[in-house]
Amino acid sequence: MEAEKPKILNVVIGAIVKSGKLLLIKRNKEPFVEHWGMAGGKIEFGEDYDKAIVRELEEETGLEVSFESLRGIVEEFISADKVRKAHFLLFVCETKLKGGKIKEGDEGKLHWFTLEEIKKNKKIIIPSDFVMIKEFFRRGSRLVKIHKSRLIEEGTRYQLEFFGL
Repeated sequence: MEAEKPKILNVVIGAIVKSGKLLLIKRNKEPFVEHWGMAGGKIEFGEDYDKAIVRELEEETGLEVSFESLRGIVEEFISADKVRKAHFLLFVCETKLKGGKIKEGDEGKLHWFTLEEIKKNKKIIIPSDFVMIKEFFRRGSRLVKIHKSRLIEEGTRYQLEFFGL
């Protein structure tokens, strides 16, 4: 039996901001165990990224958010001994806190950080998350526009159902 080939994981991660502080999660699971980073998770088959971030943040934090914008897309590889171990396509989302209470779960501990605290704790923050926070959530950073396309297969033909923002 042939071993299954590794796959690219499509992941949403998001910033939740409250009173000038950013909510981070201290991961309990691989990769990045014991490192702080933005909460999020895998996009399920057939799920839109903007719906996935709302679902994932609620599951991981207990907070109700709405999707605001896509701040960036990052292709991320994790390597060890010059061998690629993981491949992610990260959809980095800005969200708006609507309500709820923080509820820690299996994913890890939650804590609100000021930007100064994030800078001071750089060594225990996922390195790419540290840079994404700095690059994508500073004042004046550009928004990323993603077009969605939906096709309907009809035998050997394809019909465009939707294309737009």
